[in-house]
Amino acid sequence: MSVSTSNDCLVADMGNSSISFAIFRGGDIVKVWRIPSHNFEGDVWFEKAIKNNLIENCTDYTITSSCISSVVKTKTMCLYDAIEGAFSIKAKVIENTIPTPHLNNILPPPELGSDLYANAVEAGMRNLPVPVIVVDYGTALTTITVDSNKKILGVTIAPGPRTGLKGLLQSASSLGCLNTINITPPKTVLGLDTFASMSAGYFYALKGQAIATTNQIETELGVKCYKIATGGYAETIATFAGCFDEICPRLTLNGIYHFFH
Repeated sequence: MSVSTSNDCLVADMGNSSISFAIFRGGDIVKVWRIPSHNFEGDVWFEKAIKNNLIENCTDYTITSSCISSVVKTKTMCLYDAIEGAFSIKAKVIENTIPTPHLNNILPPPELGSDLYANAVEAGMRNLPVPVIVVDYGTALTTITVDSNKKILGVTIAPGPRTGLKGLLQSASSLGCLNTINITPPKTVLGLDTFASMSAGYFYALKGQAIATTNQIETELGVKCYKIATGGYAETIATFAGCFDEICPRLTLNGIYHFFH
């Protein structure tokens, strides 16, 4: 492939476990990849690792702009500097002190994470006559609800799929390491061995959590909401839960891009 002459935008979403990158061209995602955001010895090595990864993955693209969301504030500058070092550009960083027209320029609560802010942007851009609930299956399992006037109504935060499974396995040390259980839906809730039982309990607990949380939000609002699932485990777990109107694994990346476009 020859080097692109287009103006490509690099979007980065840094969470506690990983950094998701996407390249946007003309408003559409043309490439997505992910790297760990931990296990690096010091900021210098972390920044260097990101820079080298970006150069390797963006060889066929012309990166002329960049947008960042980061919930790891101690590492945000490493990511910012790595992008500047790789492409000689200064990235725009989502802050909850910056209004966006996609939410009628209403500032969010001061403690709201930038990833949730990005999810709210995408909810607001649906332009629906009913509230939108975004359920994000990441390191944490979060919901954010935006009403038809594009106002953020509130958030829930709980341990996410990977966090829950890791904790379960750590508490049962005789079962071995995290990778001994595949995150795949069970065929039955009636497990007949340890691993089948844990898989059933894990998936049905997450299904019940999604249904109970979204149902309670609808009860308190007194209206049926539009429900979107996103995050790294959205396609597997949300499909199993069966209570969503839309499954969009890349919603947060789109929200980061649209925040500034």
